[in-house]
Amino acid sequence: MKTFKFFKAVAFTLIVGLTSCVDKDFDPPDTEGIPFDPDKIHTVSELRAFTDDGATKRFEEDYSVFVTVTMDDKSGNIYMAAFAQDETGGINLRLRSPGGLYVGDYIRINLRNTTVSQYQNLVQLDSVHVDNNIEKLATWACDVTINGDPKPVVEPEVVTIPVIGSDAFQSQLIKLNDVQFASYEVGETYADSEDPFTAYNRILMDCDGNEIIVRTSGFAVFADDEIPEGNGSVIAIASRYRDDYQLLLRSSSEVNLDGARCN
Repeated sequence: MKTFKFFKAVAFTLIVGLTSCVDKDFDPPDTEGIPFDPDKIHTVSELRAFTDDGATKRFEEDYSVFVTVTMDDKSGNIYMAAFAQDETGGINLRLRSPGGLYVGDYIRINLRNTTVSQYQNLVQLDSVHVDNNIEKLATWACDVTINGDPKPVVEPEVVTIPVIGSDAFQSQLIKLNDVQFASYEVGETYADSEDPFTAYNRILMDCDGNEIIVRTSGFAVFADDEIPEGNGSVIAIASRYRDDYQLLLRSSSEVNLDGARCN
């Protein structure tokens, strides 16, 4: 693939191109000690395949995966976690500590000492250390990677609720059109900041009656936002817990329900 060919070509000249793009109050990690082997690169779909039939894979060698961060923990809706994807799929990143990643960061993850597995039917890459495993090739504020090449930008994939239930877009950024919250959810809040340790499930549905959970933590900055009445579009991360398919919102501003409700 084009991305992998590019990084093989510059394997011995990789540097972090941050100086002209950083616009956040954090120090970029020291990546000089993060090894890179151009012959040991996985795609997200290959990582996910390691977990077929419930298997677990721990990496003892310096394999890498290149991904774009699609959800971070800044909103409070997830904690010590992030979601990321490449052109082959998405994956949940379980971090050793909170912070350090931002939506739009294009990163290389050195997979040594990480484990890919399924947790309650959600594929995750566990024990990711932001300083020791991650090299930022372009921050959220950058439009280009090193050598001036454009960084991969992830746009939400327009799907339907039944398609999400097929697991085809697990952990990916998606968009649903012509959806609305169930009538009994209207006027409620996404969660309750007074009860932060409780996550709330709200039911989103399409005009054919297909339903999916919108799950929100009480720690989310938009927990107390009121659920809108209308019909429209929602952008979110498609997730799963056991047999429940659910959406994780990055922001209530990506819930645009101002059209007329369907019956």
